[in-house]
Amino acid sequence: MVLPFFMLVAIALWIKYLLVGDTTIIHFSLSSVIYLVLAACAMGFGYAAWNTGMLGGNVTLLTGASYFIPVLSSALSSLLLATPWNFLSGRAL
Repeated sequence: MVLPFFMLVAIALWIKYLLVGDTTIIHFSLSSVIYLVLAACAMGFGYAAWNTGMLGGNVTLLTGASYFIPVLSSALSSLLLATPWNFLSGRAL
């Protein structure tokens, strides 16, 4: 059910982009394509791991790990965006 949702959202966003007539040109570079492929792989592997864990894994461990993932995500995002990461300020949000 997730795959059709993502496909329909992508189609809707492309239709909106074409109908609005935005004059900005989309520039594709090698680094942007690599980031796109890595993000798509991360999402796909994440959903596959979640389904595998829910079907036959340790649900308690899976639940605990799912609460830690946003912390890991913000740390990796700060590295990718080259911004300082402070756990305490992020926790305050």
